[in-house]
Amino acid sequence: MRACDVFILVAAAAANEPSSTPEDYWKANLPNSPIPQFIRHLLTSTPSDESIIDEKRRTTSWSHAGEHVAGDKHGAHFNEDLSDQEDNPSLSLIFFQQDLRIGKSMNLNFRKPSDLAPFLPRHLADSIPFSSKNFSQILQKFSLVPDSPKARVLKTTLHDCEVKAVRGEEIFCPTSLESMIDFTFSRLGKPAIPLSTNPNAARTRQYRITRVKKSSDAKGLVACHGLPYAYAVFLCHRVTNAAAYEVELTAADDGSKSDAVAVCHMDTSEWGSNHVAFRVLGVKPGEVPVCHFLEEEGNVIWVHAK
Repeated sequence: MRACDVFILVAAAAANEPSSTPEDYWKANLPNSPIPQFIRHLLTSTPSDESIIDEKRRTTSWSHAGEHVAGDKHGAHFNEDLSDQEDNPSLSLIFFQQDLRIGKSMNLNFRKPSDLAPFLPRHLADSIPFSSKNFSQILQKFSLVPDSPKARVLKTTLHDCEVKAVRGEEIFCPTSLESMIDFTFSRLGKPAIPLSTNPNAARTRQYRITRVKKSSDAKGLVACHGLPYAYAVFLCHRVTNAAAYEVELTAADDGSKSDAVAVCHMDTSEWGSNHVAFRVLGVKPGEVPVCHFLEEEGNVIWVHAK
């Protein structure tokens, strides 16, 4: 389904629905938290007709957007063989907890993923089936042929959202920004604040850690990662045995500063032995805490506001 087709769905339903937008919902519930740049990019006004949809939205390739790499779809349920990812630049974002300290130098690559599809308003997203049990109905809704590349993408994302969570995690896939906010508040309490990475370059650079601030508390965190789909879908998981940090990184070549978010998973004993982090660090499940930086786009960490 083309991005413009998504907007046709939006326009068709807009006339008889409330005028409240995802932005309105954010402002009402998070008045003191700016919308992260990548989320703002996924928020678009409902078009009155197809002609006002800009060319970028017409050509968005959601079938490759949000591809899972080492720094985003993290967590106990993600078990991926590294045999075809040895050159993946995002592997540089995985590190030991002992390295999360002021003065530590790291070579990091905050790769930007492909564009994610735009958010739908909640009333429209909720009207579209989102379950493997309704897969044939979903294909019909988006005029997709079974076993086509995009159909396989939809099937994979649905599977990811239906994987059983292990001890210490809880999985939920919001299909709207409003649902993401509601899930976060229901698990962390209100208020909660969003954290995201904002690097100054999407290439490998040497950085020095110049500030570290722990942002999460005993309530844990909610991590949300964009998945490839016909419209914006995120895999959110609440983790209690992890800690989130706001980290200032200073580039070695020009002294420019970047704000990054790091997450340290304290107990990895439930993770599969093929998890990418174990191959990168040369450790086994449960041996040591595993940390990683979040990539720039498609990832947001929610923590309880102190």
